[in-house]
Amino acid sequence: MKGKALSLWQRLKMQLSGYVYVGDRQRPGWTGSLPFYAFKCEKHGIVQDYPHGYWALWKDSIPIVVNGVLSQLYCLKCRKEERHE
Repeated sequence: MKGKALSLWQRLKMQLSGYVYVGDRQRPGWTGSLPFYAFKCEKHGIVQDYPHGYWALWKDSIPIVVNGVLSQLYCLKCRKEERHE
């Protein structure tokens, strides 16, 4: 996982809900920031991602509701690997 390690409180929250908020981030080329969450991928360990639309449920994705909107988190490493299979 890139960035600083999760605190004990964050690890506990992640175990209870499946994910934990780790902060807002803005990537190069983005016009604004998005909330990022940490969660455990069975293959890659603890990873971070931002909520994606829920119209296509991906394998091993984690449902999440942000501001009343149903979305999903998924491991980008797994998605890249699936595309190359």
